[in-house]
Amino acid sequence: MTGVIALIVALTGLLGALGGLIALFRKVQAVHVLVNSQLSTMMQRVDQLTGVLQGAGLQVPDRLSQVRVRAIAADIANNAWRPDGSPIRVGKSGKLLDGQHRLTAIERSGHEVPVILIEDLDDGTQLTIDSGKARSFNDYLIVRGYPDHLTAATTTRLLWRYRNGDITWEGNWNERPTPSLTGLWDTFNDQQDAIELGMAVARRAGKFVAISRSVLAVSYILCAAIDNDDAEEFFGQLANERSQCSPVAVLARSMNNRESMAVRKGQVDQRWQMAFLFKAWNAFREGRDISLIRWTRGGKNREPFPAPV
Repeated sequence: MTGVIALIVALTGLLGALGGLIALFRKVQAVHVLVNSQLSTMMQRVDQLTGVLQGAGLQVPDRLSQVRVRAIAADIANNAWRPDGSPIRVGKSGKLLDGQHRLTAIERSGHEVPVILIEDLDDGTQLTIDSGKARSFNDYLIVRGYPDHLTAATTTRLLWRYRNGDITWEGNWNERPTPSLTGLWDTFNDQQDAIELGMAVARRAGKFVAISRSVLAVSYILCAAIDNDDAEEFFGQLANERSQCSPVAVLARSMNNRESMAVRKGQVDQRWQMAFLFKAWNAFREGRDISLIRWTRGGKNREPFPAPV
């Protein structure tokens, strides 16, 4: 008898839990598939959201991040977008709580993308939605257990930027190419052997010249693709003795001169370092001795970004 009572109690509890799940499912409603024919209606909501939400005291940007929208739209247009199951969230009042960037990118890409739509949420849930930290590509490599994740992440990003025209960009700065996590992962996955070899070269050369490891690694990858033997010689000289007038020696002195670096503080970014390195590489390839490396990045005598030859 005791066993029967226990069974009845257990079944009652199970039915109660099942009923709760069904109620929750009904509250969240169904999963919707949005296509471009429905996006125009949703996009009208996006245009009207900012002022409404700010009036409610929530922290919402004045406008969408166009950099993020361009990155997502480019992935969608190139069939590189991987849906992650993150839903578009709409509150009980009809306010769009989450997904503004994705919806804008879908419309801009001109493609149909299935998304999960959850409606009838409490508008206050946006405080929870916005509390998470955006995951970087470095975070992604950490999760994957990659050992030298920081150097790999910065090297991959710089390689993507160079190959997609960001480093050499001369147009409107706000319209420059921007990588998404998907784009960075595809670059890392396709070029992992070259990236790891470049990182190994950078670890050796970086002990003797004040150039970031990511710049050394990417520059080696690009130069080795032009002439592998010359690249081995050039980057080998950075870690060994060389004549005082050789392009490699001048490059090392320019980068290691603390007074010079202090004067140029604020200019010594990846782009600037890479420009100097490519100028030294080009002189090395042409067999020219030099006494000075200079790159004018602004003003009336502005130089284009030097391409390795």
